[in-house]
Amino acid sequence: MAKKEKPLSAKKQLMMNELQKVQEQMIKQLIKRLSGKDKKILADFLQSGKTPGSKEYNALPKIVQGVVLKMNLKNLEIMRKHTKNPFTIIRLKFSAWTFKKLGTIDPKDAKKKKKKKKK
Repeated sequence: MAKKEKPLSAKKQLMMNELQKVQEQMIKQLIKRLSGKDKKILADFLQSGKTPGSKEYNALPKIVQGVVLKMNLKNLEIMRKHTKNPFTIIRLKFSAWTFKKLGTIDPKDAKKKKKKKKK
């Protein structure tokens, strides 16, 4: 038996519309920087539903990783703007902080640093 989905509230629908509009604008702006191969990789990654930090994300080219991070940070910013629950706001701020850190750390460099510390 299939579960009936609850209809979205007006506030949630407004937030979803704003998210979609901003994502479309960002993709139009950022797609100009990508080559044909990178555009295809980005589209495949976005359709797969994988998250930044996953194994598939780390295998992406650096420029595509940057585009995905920018999109996720913008989404978190919009969700935080529409949220009133203080615990959810803290969770969203922490997520944004970790995504920013993810963008500054190269997984290959992190492995090299760990090896150097062991010596």
